[in-house]
Formats: sequence, structure tokens, C-alpha cells
Amino acid sequence: MGLFFKLQTMKKLLLSMAIGSFMISCGGEETNESIKDIKVSEIKDACGCAEATVQVMELIIPHKDKLDKLKSKEEILAYLKKHGLADLENKKLEIDKHCQDMGMPDDDCDAFDKMKELSKKMM
Repeated sequence: MGLFFKLQTMKKLLLSMAIGSFMISCGGEETNESIKDIKVSEIKDACGCAEATVQVMELIIPHKDKLDKLKSKEEILAYLKKHGLADLENKKLEIDKHCQDMGMPDDDCDAFDKMKELSKKMM
């Protein structure tokens, strides 16, 4: 896979994450525990960043359609709070900050392939 393709794909994935940054799944306490299970400080490489991003995307996707219909940031935040999911946005920002200088995952990183697959569902 060429470097240009990887860079373009990463840009699309980051855009997807930005668009979906307020989109979260339901699940109350179970989802909050899933969010807390992502230990950003333990991420050591780009593949680890992809794995954490996949976890976030998997929490986002189940509510994408509902959140796409909400008109304002206030509605989105109220929805997230109602479902006990307000912590996901902070976790996403923490992952982004931690991973910003780690570059692209290697070709053998399965999470990167999963991230590309999930980004199509987020569009």
C-alpha cells in the first residue's frame, strides 16, 4: 500500500472522527466502563492508536443515525448526557493528543484495516 494512499486514508479517518466526535453509543454504565477501559497512557505506537480509535468508533457507530438528526451541539451534548456518554468526547481528544506524532500504522496492523472499514460506516 503506497504512502500517498495511507496519508489520504488517514486524513479521511481523522475527518470521520472529527465529524463523529460527539456521536456515541448507548449502554449507560457499561459504555462508561468501556470508555474508561481505554488506557491512553499505555498506547505505545501507531497501531495502538488505531486500536484505541477503533474502540471509540465502535461506540459511536450505533448512534450515528440518531445523532446525525440532531441540529445543535447542545442537543448532541444533551443526548450524550442522557445516555451517560459525555466522557467519550474527552477520551477521543485524549487519544488524538497522545497519538498526533506517532505517524501511520504498519501494514500488518489489523486495527488500521478495521478503522478504514468502520470509517465507511461513519460517512
